[in-house]
Amino acid sequence: MGWIRRIGSAVAAGVLVASAGGPAHAIVGGLETEVNEYPFMVALVRTNTQDHEAAWCGGSLITARHILTAAHCVAGMGAGELRVRVGEHDLDSPGETGATAEYDIEKIMVHEQFNRRQYANDIAVLELKKKVAISASVGLIRGAEHPTQPNTVVRAMGWGTTQFWGQESAVLMSADLGVVAIEQCAKQLPDVSIPTGDQARQMCTYAQNRATCHYDDGGPVISLALINGRLRATLEGIISSGVGCGGSKPEVHTMVSAYKSWIASKTGPSEAPADAGWVNRR
Repeated sequence: MGWIRRIGSAVAAGVLVASAGGPAHAIVGGLETEVNEYPFMVALVRTNTQDHEAAWCGGSLITARHILTAAHCVAGMGAGELRVRVGEHDLDSPGETGATAEYDIEKIMVHEQFNRRQYANDIAVLELKKKVAISASVGLIRGAEHPTQPNTVVRAMGWGTTQFWGQESAVLMSADLGVVAIEQCAKQLPDVSIPTGDQARQMCTYAQNRATCHYDDGGPVISLALINGRLRATLEGIISSGVGCGGSKPEVHTMVSAYKSWIASKTGPSEAPADAGWVNRR
């Protein structure tokens, strides 16, 4: 996560604002996903470290050559410092899915108005050197067209730590979270600049004892719809920042629908089919 979480400040006390229903599918406090359950999920891995199997950040495959992630994950980095890994599940078992592959990055495009201090405009597009091979295990996801409504249950995922400054997860984990009204979120986080109303460009989530954590940043926050007996995901947000992991404060994510035009300016017209985002459940 970002601002306060990365520098390790203590979690401030506050009022609980929402609680997502249903079972805990969690990064902090939950369950492992199925193998290649979310074909659009990617890991960003460092090329200049011995800990190559750890995920630096997450991301979402939005075209065969473009990854959507958080700006703070990649700002100031060269394209050669990271690779994009698709089709992954267990970072400690290379090739266990049969779909795992790594791709080199051609260009890193950080939002021109990204503010590292406040994590405003925390969004970036990575352009790959070659197209990703699309399959049932590796696929695209489309971004949301409209803001996510409060009290909606969304799902976040990543290979991040399972507790505050704890051990990173080797396997992909997910968490169900409730969307918090942006005005309420701004009141809960007075030290963070969170535009509201028509200026809102972020979304907030909260669930008691469930949250994203370190190194989940950049990964997807999705909504799920059941269509003809099958789940389809829509990309609602990008994991951005928070106070601790699983405390009493809401987390803040970049709202994808607010950046539709900016994303299109970097990727060109979306090539994701209208039914992109299918989830693989066995």
